[in-house]
Amino acid sequence: SVSVGISKGIGAIMTVSESVSKGEFDVKAKIFSKDEIGILASSFNDMIEDLKKNINERVRMQEYLSIERLKLADAQKLAHIGSWEWDISGNSVALSDELYRIYGMEPQENVSPEKINENAYAAWMFKLKPVDMSEAAGLLDATAYKDIADDDKH
Repeated sequence: SVSVGISKGIGAIMTVSESVSKGEFDVKAKIFSKDEIGILASSFNDMIEDLKKNINERVRMQEYLSIERLKLADAQKLAHIGSWEWDISGNSVALSDELYRIYGMEPQENVSPEKINENAYAAWMFKLKPVDMSEAAGLLDATAYKDIADDDKH
């Protein structure tokens, strides 16, 4: 009967959807017919394949980025240079491990500017040419006290 066919098709899709919700992507909904329920099951199977491809690509990219971060950290350590990001709106600063070492601090992650002791700021200022110190301090002050869009990079 028609209602039995619909129930079987919907039941197959529901069973597969529970498996997918648990992270199982090697499943497919059984297609019982070529009607709308069969088309729905086929589309659902296509969606699962697309999800699996996207997740696999994301995992590959995360692995690649992890390797690249290690390479960057090694290069910074060898060259004794560091990098930093300042999220002004979130009031947090992220320094590379090497920049922490340059400032004589233990590597940490995403600390607020208040937690970076004044020695770090003083050490940074000390490394600037005297002619650049006042301009750098003025730029930092101006940046810190202006409304700057979240996507601005400094």
